[in-house]
Amino acid sequence: MSKHNVFNTIVAARRVYDLQMTRLLSIAFLTAMLLASCARQGSLTGGVRDTTPPAIDSLRSTPNLQTRFKDRAIKLFFNEWVTLNDVRNQVLISPPLATFPQIELKNKSVTLTFDEKEQLRDSTTYTINFGEAVKDLHEGNAAKDLRFVFSTGDQLDSLSLRGNVADAFKGEGIEKVTVLCYDVFGDSVIQKERPYYFAKTDKNGQFAIRNMRAGTFKIVAIEENLANLKWEGRDERIAFQREPISVSADSQAVLTLRMFKENAPLRLLEQQKNRFGYLKLGYSSRPENIALSSNDSAAVFVTEVLPDSLLIWYNRSSSEAWELYAGKDTVAIKSLDRDAFFEKYKFQPADAAAAPTSSRRAASTPIGLTPGAAPAPPTNPLRAITQNPGRPAMIRFNSPALQFDTSKWLLTLDSLPFRAFKVGADSLQPRMVRLDLAWKPGGIYQLTLFPGALTDIYGIGTQDTFKYQLNVTGEKQLGGLNVELENLVPGQSYIFQLLNGTTIEQERSFKAEAGSKRFEFRSLPTAAYSYQVIIDDNANGRWDTGNYYQKIQPEQIFNKKGEAIRANWELEAVFAVPK
Repeated sequence: MSKHNVFNTIVAARRVYDLQMTRLLSIAFLTAMLLASCARQGSLTGGVRDTTPPAIDSLRSTPNLQTRFKDRAIKLFFNEWVTLNDVRNQVLISPPLATFPQIELKNKSVTLTFDEKEQLRDSTTYTINFGEAVKDLHEGNAAKDLRFVFSTGDQLDSLSLRGNVADAFKGEGIEKVTVLCYDVFGDSVIQKERPYYFAKTDKNGQFAIRNMRAGTFKIVAIEENLANLKWEGRDERIAFQREPISVSADSQAVLTLRMFKENAPLRLLEQQKNRFGYLKLGYSSRPENIALSSNDSAAVFVTEVLPDSLLIWYNRSSSEAWELYAGKDTVAIKSLDRDAFFEKYKFQPADAAAAPTSSRRAASTPIGLTPGAAPAPPTNPLRAITQNPGRPAMIRFNSPALQFDTSKWLLTLDSLPFRAFKVGADSLQPRMVRLDLAWKPGGIYQLTLFPGALTDIYGIGTQDTFKYQLNVTGEKQLGGLNVELENLVPGQSYIFQLLNGTTIEQERSFKAEAGSKRFEFRSLPTAAYSYQVIIDDNANGRWDTGNYYQKIQPEQIFNKKGEAIRANWELEAVFAVPK
């Protein structure tokens, strides 16, 4: 081999050696860095989160499920460090104690100590449910189903009672409701005594009372404000089982309690009476069937009932002070300037321009403008209304209308006068005027109300001309629905409501003549409707709440979601009312 070849071979070998050494040094450096990182003090990041809840160390804890229990303290050891959370609300002890026990935390243990004056009942099984009061220190995992049960007698009671609490109107489960179980049955016991057992509902409204003895119990559920295991009256919602429930080894009952808030007794709370011709009376509940009279026999009244108030429009010829008798209440009304009111008042649609110049007193400058300012927009523009062909047109005025001169109503379709219509005030909303006719789907109607078309309670007629364009929805934008109600009880009164979201699209009140009834709805906007049936026990045409002391349950409501109604389509549906 030549010297030149030998030299090249040595150089190549040197390069391979250097490359291998570089690799070895890199590996050694990375290994050293990793070892240094492992040795460094601090919190590690990443990895799988600990989701295991703390568990009881039974060998070191006070034994669970004891009989003839006489200890004054219960000590629970856990397999890891723990913390306490909201013990006053999370820890439930049934039967309830006279004094809430002291609960202390130390390292991995929780100690519950009874008050020195606490007297446990003889031959009674106690259940201490810790809820989510005990959690691990780092991740906050709550101890699962942590319960301590003991008996002061010779045996542990093992029966249970389950159920759910739901809103009586909405049907939704209610969380954190207190379910009370009494072994005495007087009506007032829920306001005077503590229950024998109790439990709390979960987020779905479900509850379970465990380790019960056999017997018959009164069941009530309350939504507590004061957390004192007593009903505070109408300020707290309530639900109750109509009859006592028997608990035994053979009983499999699952209770359904419907929670409601009682109506307050009807009381007059507020009076607004500073305007001639109108007053508003505020009540504690819905003011229905209130008879009106006064010491002025010539006074005329029109009323509108709202959920918590009564609106009253009146007309009388005098401005002197007078008295109105609303049921058992006397409302004293001071002297009000009648002429001043009528000088400013104008009968017109509710959406008309506010406070236009009165025809009784001319003004050089319209109210709201200054000389030289831009003219106000027209007070009586053309008003466009989208009209459902299956409904009457509704126009709201600022006062109830009592008289209608249809000769001053001009309704045209395709420029041709249309006279086949009826006009009148709505029976429940007297400020609302109804225009009833068989609308042509897709038609465009023009309505003109000339001066004097309507006259209100004060004897004042409309003074201006009001124009409306009613655009009737076409058939291709609407659908139909036929609903067959089944499982009806003949002679029972019902209310059927067709709901579009939370809006009542249509409503029917009826008394069942047979086990089924069919309703047909036409010209419905396309939507996914739901059906609601109210068992109208008192046949008053609306849902009524319950009353505990009168033993009246809230009226039952049943709901069902329907299929979506498509345009130009007729849907058949069946709703079997649950028994």
